[in-house]
Amino acid sequence: MCRGVTPYDITAQPNIPGITSLSSLEAALPYFEMIAESKCSPRAKQFLCSLLEPECQPNGQNILPPCRKACKAVAEECSDFILENLDLSQIFNCDNYPDLDHPAECVNLAKGTECLLHEFRCDDGTCIPKRWMCDNVRDCPRATDEMNCALCTKSEFRCMADRKCVSMAKRCDGSPDCSDGSDEFNCKVSAHHVPNAQLDQEGSAASVSLEAHSPHMSPCPPSELRCIDGRCIGLHQICNGVHDCSDGSDETGCKLPFTV
Repeated sequence: MCRGVTPYDITAQPNIPGITSLSSLEAALPYFEMIAESKCSPRAKQFLCSLLEPECQPNGQNILPPCRKACKAVAEECSDFILENLDLSQIFNCDNYPDLDHPAECVNLAKGTECLLHEFRCDDGTCIPKRWMCDNVRDCPRATDEMNCALCTKSEFRCMADRKCVSMAKRCDGSPDCSDGSDEFNCKVSAHHVPNAQLDQEGSAASVSLEAHSPHMSPCPPSELRCIDGRCIGLHQICNGVHDCSDGSDETGCKLPFTV
């Protein structure tokens, strides 16, 4: 999954919050693969690979975690795929990562690269989502993302490309009103989440017992996970009290009764 994604070749052991053993890492791989293959964020693979295959540091220095901005950019766009009550979702708790920009403190693989179509380049070379522009939050070191901003009211949405203000009523109405169509970006069509079933205390990465398999080899669609027996099921079928997998692996590690 990470080949060609990171700009370095020599990597260290995974540096993932909550992952402390090889078995828990293997159980987590289908979840990471699902996020990457969903294409919910064009930066998802970079963020995940900075955790799965962090760069090896010289002289035994500590492994650098991702920067908070790198986490935030992906977490916002992939919110529909972040499972409730699953410890693995802690990788998207961006408070776990340094709120810094210095390369000696954390890693942001969106820095120093070519910015994507819907990104803005800060003065230090970091690419940030255009939706962060003119939001009264300084995301660039010199606040260049907050310069030359037209004033939009609370009932208006700011287009990404030309910074034009359009009515919030036109946001996610199925008809592009911004020249770049940004008023139709990141619109939630359906929620993909696990019901409020309680996972057991041992259930971090390994609690939902899904067989690990090699990246890019999943036969399931991006928004589904594979049972140990090979069947594909939707995320809403995990921990719902029904054995949707013939081997019951979708209910492994879930405590009943559950609530919806």
